[in-house]
Amino acid sequence: MQRIRRNLGGTKNIAQIQEVYERELRSTRFISVGNPSESGAHLLYYFRQVNYLSKNLFCDFAQAFSTSVSKNAKDSTVSLLPRETGVSRIVFFDDLVGSGTQITRYLGDYLPKIRLGTSGIDLRFMSLFATTQGLTRLNSQALFDGKSSTLFELDDTYKAFDVNSRSLASAPEWFERSKLEALAKHYGHALRPSMPLGYKDNQLLIAFSHNTPNNTLPIFWDEGSKIAWNPVFIRFDKKY
Repeated sequence: MQRIRRNLGGTKNIAQIQEVYERELRSTRFISVGNPSESGAHLLYYFRQVNYLSKNLFCDFAQAFSTSVSKNAKDSTVSLLPRETGVSRIVFFDDLVGSGTQITRYLGDYLPKIRLGTSGIDLRFMSLFATTQGLTRLNSQALFDGKSSTLFELDDTYKAFDVNSRSLASAPEWFERSKLEALAKHYGHALRPSMPLGYKDNQLLIAFSHNTPNNTLPIFWDEGSKIAWNPVFIRFDKKY
């Protein structure tokens, strides 16, 4: 609505702004990242409720796009076309962006095909939380080209053991950050040798009611498949 108002010269005509907003909303579809059993789809239910949006604005990837194949003498080109006429904006949604690897794996091959099928389509991404590193990756030209946003950005100060860690900012003088980090690494390595401080060394301290991301320190979420361990915020790993 802010953008619409700016485009209308800063008008204070609420009815005019609302009319353009409703028109733009009708041309928008919200899609979760991943399949319907994953967290993005789970959270879209609440996203729809709190924003008072019509359920017709939500769909899965298969509902949103059809495949088109064009052939020539040398090869064939695959593109993805919106199934509904009048759809000009797709907003992909997820709960957390850590390194950005998962989003890239899910959508990296699809986004160019969507752009190829519909020139000028507005592809966007939004999340509840995102690290600065992950957000930068998603905003690359190959992915969302500056149209990725988050409600809450997690910079390096949200890493558990960063030199400017918010979690340790008020530690007493006798406290040694390096000893706590060594302790977390020791048990983290025993639990998850490939990511003792979380996936891609994200070192996050975050958990959701529906699951705990692997970007968080494993000492908080690992069930102890390698050593005896009882996590406080269990993580339910995906079964591929």
